[in-house]
Parts: sequence; structure tokens; C-alpha cells
Amino acid sequence: MNDKSNPDEEQTTKHRVVEPTRHNDAIQRYSEIDGPLDETEDRFRIMADQAPVMIWMAGLDKLCTFFNLVWLNFTGRTLEQEIGNGWAEAVHPDDFERCLSTYVSAFDAREPFTMEYRLRRFDGEYRWLIDNGIPYYNAQGVFLGYLGSCIDISNRKYAEQLMIDGRQEAEHANQIKSQFLAMMSHEIRTPLNAILGILELFTQTSLNSQQAEYLKIASCAGKNLLELVNDILDLTKIESGMLELEQINFDVIELTQFCVRLMTSGAKEKGLKLGVFIDPEVSSIIRGDPLRFKQVLLNLLNNAIKFTEQGSVIIKLSAQTVDNNADNCLVLVEVIDTGIGITSELQGNIFEVFVQADLSDTRKYGGTGLGLAITKRLVSLWGGSIGLESTPNDGSRFWFTVGAEATSFGITTTQDSKDASNEITPAADLKTAFQANILLVDDSVINLAVISSMLTTVGHRVDLAVCGVDAIKAVSDKNYDLILMDVSMPDMSGLEATKIIRQSTGINNMPIIAITAHALAGYKEQCLAAGMNGYLTKPISQKDLLSIINTWCAVNFDAVVQANPHLEIKMVDTVLSELTKQFGQQKVNELLLLFLTDLSARSNALKSAVIQHNILDIDREVHTIKSSATIFGAIALQEKAMVLEIYCKNKDLSSLQYLVDDFLICAERTSGYITGYIKSNCKT
Repeated sequence: MNDKSNPDEEQTTKHRVVEPTRHNDAIQRYSEIDGPLDETEDRFRIMADQAPVMIWMAGLDKLCTFFNLVWLNFTGRTLEQEIGNGWAEAVHPDDFERCLSTYVSAFDAREPFTMEYRLRRFDGEYRWLIDNGIPYYNAQGVFLGYLGSCIDISNRKYAEQLMIDGRQEAEHANQIKSQFLAMMSHEIRTPLNAILGILELFTQTSLNSQQAEYLKIASCAGKNLLELVNDILDLTKIESGMLELEQINFDVIELTQFCVRLMTSGAKEKGLKLGVFIDPEVSSIIRGDPLRFKQVLLNLLNNAIKFTEQGSVIIKLSAQTVDNNADNCLVLVEVIDTGIGITSELQGNIFEVFVQADLSDTRKYGGTGLGLAITKRLVSLWGGSIGLESTPNDGSRFWFTVGAEATSFGITTTQDSKDASNEITPAADLKTAFQANILLVDDSVINLAVISSMLTTVGHRVDLAVCGVDAIKAVSDKNYDLILMDVSMPDMSGLEATKIIRQSTGINNMPIIAITAHALAGYKEQCLAAGMNGYLTKPISQKDLLSIINTWCAVNFDAVVQANPHLEIKMVDTVLSELTKQFGQQKVNELLLLFLTDLSARSNALKSAVIQHNILDIDREVHTIKSSATIFGAIALQEKAMVLEIYCKNKDLSSLQYLVDDFLICAERTSGYITGYIKSNCKT
């Protein structure tokens, strides 16, 4: 259909306009056949010819008996050609069946109808019409047929199509942008992985003071580049709606204090005072995303310190009621500095992308202007508010709110007093209690060298494969405790190789961890769906690498558990201490007894689910136990539950049977630990 013409344009001279006199003569001829027209109907037909819309009438047999002049002038046909079913000859073939079905169904039900279809105009062009038909009756209520009117809506349809095409083009552009960012992420993160990895290994060697300083500068530059990549990807994920926030309990006071500790050294270097003031009414345990809360607060703190040359940076936490309801509170977080301030002209768009207070700020302080844009979007995502007050040369006050949905039982997040990412850990301190046989698969020779060095320096044994095909051959020849699989490789991707390995007999239990430079939302899920068990994003730190190996290989090394049984229990006693402060020892003991009773019942249900091969029931019981374990600080039980949940999603029943046995042992030992705790804290 061509919709370029305008319905209001003058009709061509080839089109013969029907004259009213000839139209009335035709009506008179058919009225002589069907009987005389009554005076009312005659008046209607005269008025219909003067109407600016296309009008038609149909009798009891569903056949059309009348078309007004506007209709006939539109089609360029005579009344004799149109009446009966003649008009339907001009309906577009693609619309005919739908049009006829709508008309017949409504007619039989005596109901009004509205339908859209294309009708051929006098010049051969198909135009879109909207047709409204209603049943009509005589004064005695006797059904006489249908009366309808049509309007040309081709221009509206054309505009709608333009919008659809525009939306599709925009979606296509977004898809291309996402693909570009994924590729950019991969191409940048891959060399960054090698650079930062080598720098990390250098820190574990003997260095003189000058070498250590050079290394510190290089490491800082690498981390700044990584931060820029992360900011771009964060912004893209937020704008595309692909970023999802966690909803878990965390200690907002402790996390705030942890953020302040991270920034202490930077403040001291500039001679700034860094202080924290916390309102006693602030609820310690709130529900939200601790990672994103930390990201927002650290960004504001970093900016405050960066743009303050002398004076102080103060963080305030206070309770803020909503609608004067004491049970409905928010936590108001304020970051107040005595820095350079922001002019009123720039305050309105300071949260926009790539905006900084002054162009000279970029040269003097660095940065891209993405931090505050991401900060505002993150706060908006969790339903909070953000704003600022500032006076040039007199400091700024940035603030944001986070929901303080207090829960009856919370877990206090435990954080180290120092930023672990900035610490240099001697290689000797990283030695493991076991040696794992690991297959490392990566098409980059540099990455193979860096990651294998991270593993071998602490005692693990590593075999190398440069492609997916080599990896498949390696696992068919040798049993490994764990595979580190690069995802993006030529010829055969890590995802394809993993699927083939999972289909092989006898190696479903082997943990496969993705190592990838891709960091876009949804990619982790693709890895898990392919049969992978975990996910590491490049650049990979040695600490994260060893942590995930310990997590997935520990079940294969019973000697580790025997040597240190506490690893199998791993209770965070500070959680029980915090609960005791909130509710008292007697109440905590009662809650723990309730937990033990529920844990016993669900453990029995878990055993039955395994016997029945019911993965859904396994997943449900494990998820419930995980939630309760988190509340009371039973971290080992929580971690094993998380592993089980991943295997449930992959529907890996053979692995589940083994892992459930290990989980139940952990549950039994956890129960024993809690029982001992209750006895030792029971009033006699």
C-alpha cells in the first residue's frame, strides 16, 4: 500500500464524479423494485449525500442497499456496481477475510462494530478506512439492518508506521550500541587483565623504593582506566533498563563507616578532617543493595575530597520520617565539604552525563563527569531522592535518601577495616592448604602467563589450553578439579566448549568458571545457562581468583575440612552478638531453637526430594534454609545453599546428589554449633 498521497488533494480529471441527480435516479430505480421508500428514509438518504463522510446501509440479508455520494466519489464506481457485495471487490485481499468475519459476526449478534481495512480508491491506491457500523430499528423496534460510516485514516496510519519504524530503528541502534560496548569492554579489559595482573605479581617481589613508587603509579593509572570502563558500562546498563538492584538486609551504619575508612588515607594526604555523625534514631539494618549504596557514597566522598583543598568533609546519617509516620522512615545521607563549591547556573545540570563544574576542573582534577550521572540514576532506581546545596568557594552539601525498611532479624555485614583491594599481600600468605589440578583455557598467551603465575605461585598445578577444542581433548584425557574457561575465543567459544564438556559422560561434576572481559547485564546468566558454575570478570585479581577456587574446590578436598572443622561451620559470631543486643539472650535462644527445628524438618524434606529426583523441591528447601542461615550468620550453610541453587537452575541432578550430602553434613555441624551456643548462653 502506498500512503504518500493526501486524502484532501484534488482528485484527478480521470475520476468521474457522481452527480446527485443521477444518484437519485439510481435510488429511485431500485426503490421501484424493492417497494416505495418511506418519507423518513428518503430524507435520510438526501442528508447522507451531503455528509462529509462515507456512509453505507445494509438490509436484513447483510447485502448493502445504499452508498452516499462521498463513498461513490471515493471509489469512482456507480451505485449499481457497489450495492449487494459489489463494494467488497475493492477491499484489499490481505484484509478481506478479517473484514468479512468482523462484519458477519457483528451482524449476527446485532452488535456495533469497528474495524480498519484498506479500500481501493478511484486512482487505484489502497487507503486505510475506519468503518463503524451499528444496527438500526424502526419505531416499533423491528431490526431493519445496519448503518455505517467510514473515514479515511491513511495519514494516521502513515504516521503510526513512521513511529514504529523509528522505534525499530532506535531499538536496532541500541542493540548495535550494546554490541559495541560489549566488544569495547572485552577489548579493553583483556589487556587490562594482563597489565594489572602483572603489576599485582610484581608487588610480591623484592622492590626498591623507586620501583615501588613507579609500580604504584602504573597500578593507579590502570585502576583509573578500569573505573572509566565500569562507569560507561554502568551508565549503559542503567539507561537500557538492564541493571537490577539486590534487595537484601545490610548494616547501613557499618557500611558507611567502612566507606569512610577507605577514604581516610586520601583525606589525610590533603590534610582534611574526615568525620561521621550518626543520628541515634537511624535504623542500623535496612533493606537494599549494599554494593550500589557503597558505590553512591564512595563517589560522593571521593568528589568531596577531590574538590576540597582545606577544611573538612563530614558524613551525616539521620532518620527521616515519611508523612509523619514513625514506622515509615528513610535514612538521609549527607556529604558536606568546605571545597570549591558549584555555581547556581551549573547546579541544575550537575547530575547530567559528562557535566563538570568547570572545564578547568577536568584538567586540574581529572574525571569524565560520569560519576554523578550514575549516582543520580542509581538513587532513582531504588526510589530515593538526591540533591545538593552549594555556594562557590564555600563548600557543598550533597545528600540522598535510602529506604530504611527495618526488619525483625538482620545480618550485620562484616567488612575489613582496610580496603583489601589496595593491600599488597605477600605471596607466602596466599599459600593454600591444598593443591588443585586446574585447566586454564584462554586464547591469549599473555593471559595464560599471568593467570597461571597467580595460581602456581601459591601451589596449584595448572595445565594450559589455547582454544575450546584443546580444552575438550584435555578433559577427556585427564581429570581436573576445576576449569577456568575464557568465554570469547575464535573457532569455538567457551560457551560452546562448556556445553560439549557437560554432555560428556563422567564430568558433570567438574566446576567450570567463566573468565571473560564482557561485563554487560545478562552475560553471567548466559554462562550459567551453558553449564558454567561461576563467573570472573577481567581484570582478575589474584585474591578473587583464589577465592573462587577455594569455594568450588573445597568440596573435593576433605582433608581441608578435617584439618579445620570450623571452615565447615563458619559462623559469624558478631551476628549473634548484634541480635542479642537487639532482642536479649533469651529471645535469641528461642529464635535459634526455632531455626534448629525448621532446619531439621527441611533437611528431612531435602533428603526425600533427592530420592524423588525433584529438583524444584530441592531448590525450594535450600532457598528457605539459605535465608534463615543468613539471618543467624551461618555463612558456610548459606554459601553451600547458593551453590546448590546454581546447580538446581542448571538441572544438574547428578551433581546435586553429591552436593546435597555435603550440604546436610554442614547443616548437622551447624546445628551442633548452635546447640552448644544455646547451652553456653542459657540461664540456669
